[in-house]
Amino acid sequence: SKSINTNKTALNNPSLNVSDIFTNIIGYEGSLLMQIQMAKAAVSYPPYGLHTLIIGESGVGKSLLAESMWNFATHIKNTPNEPIPFVRFNCAEYADNPQLLVSHLFGHVKGAFTGADEEKVGLIEMANRGILLLDEIHRLSSTNQELFFTLIDKGLYRRLGETCTRKADLMIIGTTTEDIS
Repeated sequence: SKSINTNKTALNNPSLNVSDIFTNIIGYEGSLLMQIQMAKAAVSYPPYGLHTLIIGESGVGKSLLAESMWNFATHIKNTPNEPIPFVRFNCAEYADNPQLLVSHLFGHVKGAFTGADEEKVGLIEMANRGILLLDEIHRLSSTNQELFFTLIDKGLYRRLGETCTRKADLMIIGTTTEDIS
């Protein structure tokens, strides 16, 4: 599922102190202190953050950490006139349909495929100047992973069926339960 937040947690709570953002994570001062420090550093990396992979078993709070990272970014980088987007997408929901997944993430142009009656903005464009969370990123096909390498490496992408290149400035956070070794 996809969801788009517009800073509801950070902006609607002006009393929220930057040091309190990660306190809802068990172990924030102990066993996860180093990981939270690395998360803060990744978010603080100019200009839009350092792409991050969060690894862990199901139910350990990978998405919670990602959302806390967005709250931290909102608190340290946000200007009231330009909220920082947070877009969440679960790659597993479209793992069996890689073309539909590309359409959701990258968007498409009218006529790109049967039924594409109008242009569609993708989630990457919606997350521009913010954070795109890709839950279960290991479920991306190898072809889709290659599309993301170009986005990660150069900040460039194309909508499905498009010939011109687009630019996206964003931080990508991926989560996985897979053993990366």
